[in-house]
Amino acid sequence: MDDKVTTDLFDELLEEIEEDDDGEIIDWSNAAFTMDDVTIDVKQYGKDDSVVTKQKPSFALTDLPGPSDVVEEEYELKPEDAPEFVTKFEVPEAEVEPLEVIEAQQIELIQPTAEAPENVDIISASEVPDTNGVTSESVSEPEPEPEPEPEPEPEPEPEPEEPNLSDFTVDQLKAMASERGLSGYSKLKKSEIITLLGTEPEIKGEVETEVEIPPPPTDLPTPPTPPTLPSPPEVEEDQEPMPIPPPPVIPSIPQIPEPTETPNYWPWSQQEKWSDRKVAGQVKAAMEAARSRDIAQATVIIDEVGPHLGDRSKLIYPIGALLQRIGRGKAVDNLLTSSLSALPNDPNVATAKAKLRP
Repeated sequence: MDDKVTTDLFDELLEEIEEDDDGEIIDWSNAAFTMDDVTIDVKQYGKDDSVVTKQKPSFALTDLPGPSDVVEEEYELKPEDAPEFVTKFEVPEAEVEPLEVIEAQQIELIQPTAEAPENVDIISASEVPDTNGVTSESVSEPEPEPEPEPEPEPEPEPEPEEPNLSDFTVDQLKAMASERGLSGYSKLKKSEIITLLGTEPEIKGEVETEVEIPPPPTDLPTPPTPPTLPSPPEVEEDQEPMPIPPPPVIPSIPQIPEPTETPNYWPWSQQEKWSDRKVAGQVKAAMEAARSRDIAQATVIIDEVGPHLGDRSKLIYPIGALLQRIGRGKAVDNLLTSSLSALPNDPNVATAKAKLRP
């Protein structure tokens, strides 16, 4: 949709809305009235003229009822006043238990714990020891706690005694030698087998400690000789030093401009920006709803398209007119103030200000 066609369509719809507003809606919020502006016509009458009223005038003091002299008589109930049907309440009969009589007992308030002495020695107050209620028994030293008896140390367990080899037979000794992996015991006597079994652990330990080290190999190839480094070239005394090469040129990286935030002057927080065709269609539908006096439908449409208007300053006037139509005059004032501060040189803002708030 072309911008010119859209603008002409908005102007046409707004003119029709303004024509309807001129004859119907009057803003009395800024008007002020005084008693000098009001003229009241009162019909004058003379002394001989009479005033006719619809009812007789009355006064509050005369309309109050006077004190009554009637004395109320006391009414006596008669048998005829009794109800015809009476529900009787029968109390169940129960045997009355006799109350137990409590015998009076004499209670002694003070019972002495010891007999009072017949002769009491009188002493002066200075001779009375100041124990502050602590007796000699309570001052006595506390008994020491009994020391715990030391626990008896556990007796070491007896080590298992090795069996006496002399108690075994020759066959049993040979079987033991076979289990230990010994050899050459078949032709030995009993005493020799016992000696062999006794010395076997020591021999085994010595064998484990002696580890044979294999001889070094002799058929290894000879290692290659390392390459000799070339000798540095001789520098003549009169030779000039080599110039230092210039540093490499690093290409300059272009600076990416930071994205500038679009100022939001709309009454709604902006979200994804819609296309021109979609926004124009929604605004047109809202204007047609406002023209047909369907304020509820116009409000729904304008609140739906409002968060997606973007930075379209040419829509400030149509949107402001719609907000004024649905009764959001304060939102129109805020829209014009925000747009003037954000876009002070925009002709669309100046046009909207001149038409909405001349």
